[in-house]
Amino acid sequence: MHPCECHPATEQSADKVPSPTPNDGEAAASGCKDCSLLREKDELIRELLAWRQGAANDVGNLTPRQLQIMQLVVAGHPSKNIAADLHISQRTVENHRASIMKKTGSKSIPALARLALAAAWDGPEGPADRLEGNGLLYA
Repeated sequence: MHPCECHPATEQSADKVPSPTPNDGEAAASGCKDCSLLREKDELIRELLAWRQGAANDVGNLTPRQLQIMQLVVAGHPSKNIAADLHISQRTVENHRASIMKKTGSKSIPALARLALAAAWDGPEGPADRLEGNGLLYA
C-alpha cells in the first residue's frame, strides 16, 4: 500500500499485515490519486459483479428447453437447423428464441452471447475452464 494522508503508515507486527483504513473526507481533501483510482476500481468491480449476478439470474429463469435452444443459438446454429436437430418446428424454435430474448432482456444475439458468458463466468481464473462443464455453452 502507499503512505499518504488518507493511508497513514502503520507499524507492522510479526503476525499481522497492516491494512490501511481510508477516510473518504481526507482522501477527497488531499486529492490522493491512488485512493481515487482504488475507489473507482472498487466501484467498477461492484458493477461488474452485479451485472454478472443479474446475468446468472436471467439465465437461471430459462426453462431447460430454452437453455438448450440458447446454447445452439449462441453457438451460431440457424433456427432451421435447431428445429431439425430437436425434432420440433422452426416456428417453435423462433417462439423459444423470442421468449429467451424477452426473459433475458437481450436485444441481439451478440448481447445474448455476452449474457451467457457473464452467467458462466465464475471468477478471475476465467470462463474458458467452466464453459464446457456448466451446461451453458457447447465447447
